[in-house]
This record gives sequence, C-alpha cells and structure tokens, in this order.
Amino acid sequence: MTKLQNQLIAGLASIVLFAITFAPARATPLLNGGFETGDLSGWSASHSACFVPDCTLYDGVVDGLPFIAPTEGNYMAMLSTPANEGQPGGAPSFAPNGLPPSANTQGANQADSPIIPYMSFTTIPGLSAPATQVWQTFSVDQPGVIQLDWNLLTNDWCCDFAYVTVFSGAVPDRPYTAPIDVLYSRDATIGPSSDSLYPITVSGTYYRQTGWQTFTGELPMAGVYTLVLGVNQEADSFQGTALLADNVRILAEPSAVALVAIGLAGLVLARRRGGMGRVRA
Repeated sequence: MTKLQNQLIAGLASIVLFAITFAPARATPLLNGGFETGDLSGWSASHSACFVPDCTLYDGVVDGLPFIAPTEGNYMAMLSTPANEGQPGGAPSFAPNGLPPSANTQGANQADSPIIPYMSFTTIPGLSAPATQVWQTFSVDQPGVIQLDWNLLTNDWCCDFAYVTVFSGAVPDRPYTAPIDVLYSRDATIGPSSDSLYPITVSGTYYRQTGWQTFTGELPMAGVYTLVLGVNQEADSFQGTALLADNVRILAEPSAVALVAIGLAGLVLARRRGGMGRVRA
C-alpha cells in the first residue's frame, strides 16, 4: 500500500472509532438526567403514606444543601421519607416533607409505582414501608450502561434504605427479578457517631451520609428500559432518611463497527512497522 493509502485508512479508522465509541446511545433519550430544568420534568413519581402531618409531595429538586453540592450542574433530585426526629412527636426533618424550603416539588407526573406491586418482602425486606419513588422509561438503540450518582442522608441507625434498579420494558416481570442496588442507613458512616447528641447537622437536619456513590446498570440490548429510584422509611416513624441523585447518563458500548475500526487501525500500524523493517534491511 502507498503512504497516502495508509494515511487515508488510518484517518478513516480514527474518525469512525471516535464517532462510534464515544457516541451516546440514541432512540428515545432519557430526559432531564441532571435535573437542570430545576424540577422533575421528564420523571414520574409516587408516594405512600407519610408519618408526619401535612406532608404531601416529598420529592423535588434542590440547588445544593449545606456542605453537599450537585455532582454535575446546578441541581440534584432529593427524595425523602419525612419523619419525626429524635423521639416520636419531635420536630420533623425539613418540616413538613423532609425537603428544604427551597426544593421545587413540581414537574413530575404523579402515578402509581411501577415496581412495588411486582415485588415481595423477600426482594428487599421492608419494601412495603412508606416509600417515595421517581422513575423514567426510555429506550436505546444499542447496548450500553446507565449510570447515576446517589447519596443517602439519614438520622436513622437501623433499617431505612434507598435503592436503584433498572428493568427491561415499561412494566416489569412478575415477580420482580431485576438487580437492585441498595444503600442502608447503616452504610452512612460520614458524620457524627451514634453517641453524638443531635441535631448535629451534616446537611440541614440530616447528620450522616454515605457520600456520593456511582450506580451502574446494564442495558444489554437495544430496547425500552425503566430506571427507578426510591427511598423507604422502615421500622419506625422517626429518624428520617433522604436520597440525593444526580447526573443520570447513558453510555453506549463500542459497536461492532467500532471494533472493526480498531482492527483496521491495528492492521495499518502493523503494515507500517513491517514496511519500516524492510527499509532498514
């Protein structure tokens, strides 16, 4: 092959490799994954019974909390399980709904949970307790992964938890068998110890957190998927818990064309090395 042909092939391979390997999955995109609209537009939400009087919507979007900033952009979602703090009858965290006064609770489509009717106590113990969920159905036209950042805030020492799951389709199989990632209140080790007297606050009236974690869910083939985020108040009616979520994104896996491009680039490199060796000889 001539030098010009080698250069053309190498350039084409590089362009194809970059364009395909790093392109996001397409089709019906996931909307408002960074919550940068300032509300829950693009998402659906459900709420079960609340332990605190007068609480209604207890999920929303906030532009930061004391000592905790969004991981991307200016906003992040916050889901709460409002509860009385300290002892039953005490002051609730961020009264009356577990969210700071600046939270925007608008934008979500209020609907029934897409997964709780299909789950059992053995799926996640305590799942039937008061819960807040947000979810979104989207589609991709090639395999990939979905990722998001999440952080559990809590005053509880036992059983409250948050969870993230993604399943194929808009309605899950029965019983629910998709993988579920869970953060328990006992995983929240950043903040004062259990011997501390509260309200010692790490963020608002939640004084412990897990710190930001990254969830990764598989999208093994092209098609429709649903992502669900939830937080549950379990075992008692006090010591509230909240979930922060941000930067929900879909990343495509390298396609077959991209792999061919890699092979093509390797072939060109091998030919170049071979040619150089013959010249030296």
